[in-house]
Amino acid sequence: FDSNIDEKFTHERTPRKNIEIEIVELSEEHRAKCKSLLIEAFIATRHDALHFHLGNKHVFKTYVDYYLSQSLDAKNKLPSFVAVNKADHKEVAAVLVCDWYAQPMNEADMQDLKTRAHSVQDDYDRIFHLSAAIKQQYNDQCKAAGDDVRQNILEFKFSAVKSMYFRLGIMTKLKSFALQRAKELKYTECVAIALNEETVELNEKIGFQQQVAINYAEFEYRNYCPFKSAADKLDSEVISLMSVTL
Repeated sequence: FDSNIDEKFTHERTPRKNIEIEIVELSEEHRAKCKSLLIEAFIATRHDALHFHLGNKHVFKTYVDYYLSQSLDAKNKLPSFVAVNKADHKEVAAVLVCDWYAQPMNEADMQDLKTRAHSVQDDYDRIFHLSAAIKQQYNDQCKAAGDDVRQNILEFKFSAVKSMYFRLGIMTKLKSFALQRAKELKYTECVAIALNEETVELNEKIGFQQQVAINYAEFEYRNYCPFKSAADKLDSEVISLMSVTL
């Protein structure tokens, strides 16, 4: 997902001044800081309905590390991006982890993740089901429009900004940079699954259009609606798939 904690609740933070940021492609030296930042955004803070009920940081670390490893494998030509403090390139201000839109997590790694999650009463299966459902809606929409031969699609999978760097426009710059780099690498489309309205608004500023949406409270999985309580608590209505042609 552009599972996307962009700069929600930025009015609660005081920005740092005189900060110079440089955007670069993810490298191994950034891995640990990126994992910590994503855990803080998605597990510790708990302000998106999709991940709200996940509680174990170690399992989530395994989850995001799978995608980081995909990007760090040079042969994949699958870039992810970080915004670093120019004064210290090891200081990660924001991260945007990318994935191939049409290629799900391989079965062995998915099963390992589910086993780890089950042991601590976390459920990732419903996240995979919702992701698959919204992608299928979009794929069906494209097919109905006669555009069913779509290749080389990059997905914005996770994004987060470190709280001390809020309100500096870093995620907008990071995503804009990613779109340009994706175009250079011959990707033809970029897809993002936005978890909240703030992310939808940010993505629209850089050219994304909302394609399909699923109501959190109404999504059914194993005969119940697993995201309803979180959506009600967060006053979050829909998860949206957005896209932009490169």
